[in-house]
Amino acid sequence: MRDIAQQAGVAVTTVSSALHNTGRVSPDLKQRIHDIASQMGYRPKLAARLLRASKTGRLALIMIVGANKGATVISQSGSHGPIIAEFVSACSRMKVGFEIEYLESGKDQVAPECFTGGQADGALICGQVNSPKLAKWFKDNAKQYPCVYLDHVGEYNVWNNTGLGIYNAVQHLAALGHRQFAYLGVDSNYPVHRSGIDEFKRAVADFQLDDQQGQWIKLISKQSGHNREQWIDEQLVNAQSLLTGQNRPTAVIGQGVPDARCMVYAAMEKGLSVPRDLSIITYGMAADAMKSPPCLHCVEPDFSTMVQSALNMLRARLAGEAVAEKSVMVLPQLVERRSVAAVCED
Repeated sequence: MRDIAQQAGVAVTTVSSALHNTGRVSPDLKQRIHDIASQMGYRPKLAARLLRASKTGRLALIMIVGANKGATVISQSGSHGPIIAEFVSACSRMKVGFEIEYLESGKDQVAPECFTGGQADGALICGQVNSPKLAKWFKDNAKQYPCVYLDHVGEYNVWNNTGLGIYNAVQHLAALGHRQFAYLGVDSNYPVHRSGIDEFKRAVADFQLDDQQGQWIKLISKQSGHNREQWIDEQLVNAQSLLTGQNRPTAVIGQGVPDARCMVYAAMEKGLSVPRDLSIITYGMAADAMKSPPCLHCVEPDFSTMVQSALNMLRARLAGEAVAEKSVMVLPQLVERRSVAAVCED
């Protein structure tokens, strides 16, 4: 309201009277104030309800992180960095104050400080809540402190449609003449991992492709993921096993960029060229896909749309508005770079 008042050249009380139809404000001035408010993205219903409820007007992003991982490590790895960047950017565009809080996965926490300390009214949650006490707190306080989950199970959530992205990547390779396919990934029950594997299998069946009856699907155990060096070593062995013998895949889907890099390394050891002899598409972040040669074809999440959709859902909940869709799927994009080529007919 102060911003609107400054723009209109009137007092804040005049703006309040015009927007809430109280006091005496001329019709022309009232219309001018409403026009300025609209241009500045002011939402009277949301603002009024937050004011009456004595809310802070601030939002939070809660990052559930692994044990002993600091903010610097998290912000530079995987999807966390892009999500943080999009959250900050979106809140800045909307002129909404924000907080970012890190909670350690599995630690027996009772409640997030951004809520108990009165720093935020609602939050986006990124990561899996493994603490039973914390999960119970979120459930018990869902009305007072609304939350929307990113890529994880919750009453309100926004998902990256990883599975369909993988399916479309296989279809793209099949259209280039590839028929022998492999998949490198992680054996876990995380929805993003499970959907990738399931949709790869569906694509193989739909397009009548060869994955050696599932033998070319190589998955490391979830436990290996706790040690990055062990994880890479184990996945490299899987990649090397795919290139032994005369019969081998000509196309590989990597569940993540490290999987794809293991495949590139294994191909180099065998004297194979990527993409001339072996085409690779990975799921992951654009920055990771371009860090070393060859720059990888990549199924990249649309984090901008995901975060903005989640924030819209969260602000509607805070305003007491009905949410038409409690679960939203956002399709990732296949970005073509230098790791895929058509099959050469001899």
